[in-house]
Formats: sequence, structure tokens, C-alpha cells
Amino acid sequence: MIAVRISAAAVAACLLVACANLEMSATGCEDSTRTFPEMSGCLKKVVDGMYTPRPQYSPELHLYLAQERTLHERVGARQISDFEARVELRRNYVALREQKAAAK
Repeated sequence: MIAVRISAAAVAACLLVACANLEMSATGCEDSTRTFPEMSGCLKKVVDGMYTPRPQYSPELHLYLAQERTLHERVGARQISDFEARVELRRNYVALREQKAAAK
């Protein structure tokens, strides 16, 4: 019974990762960058395009940008790896896209 639950959880996790990768590959930022700062800059441009004109800036966007700055600082201070920051930023971006889509 435990093995079935673990298998089901593993399948669900794989599906979520696949969906997140599809969302990211649509931007091209994941594939075209090699470091966190490059990916961060690419996603800033994509996110900026999602929220134009400027009056449409939302609390969710401000939170995303604050999280990005925090991750950037943590990478610079070597508190987390470049890879960990990229994964976290990807997670934050997917959540922001979902919130933006739900608001429409």
C-alpha cells in the first residue's frame, strides 16, 4: 500500500515538473541561458511584456520581482547555488503566470 502511494506521488511530481517545464520552454529563457542572472534578466523582459502598460502592475508582480531580487542576493552571497535559484525562480514564474491567467 505504501509503495502504491509513493508511486502515485512520484507520478504526480513528474507531471507537475513537466507542466512547469512546458511553461518555461514557451519563454525560451530556460533554454537560452546558462546562469541565474541571465535567466533572471530574460524572465524580467517576459514578465514586463505580460504587464504592460505599467498601471497593470499587480501585487503578485511586485512579489515576484522582490523574490527575484532576494534570490539574486542569495546567489551573490553564495547562500544558495545558481541551480537552486534557477529552480526557485522558475517556480515563482509559473505561479505568476497562473495568477495572471486566473485574473483574466
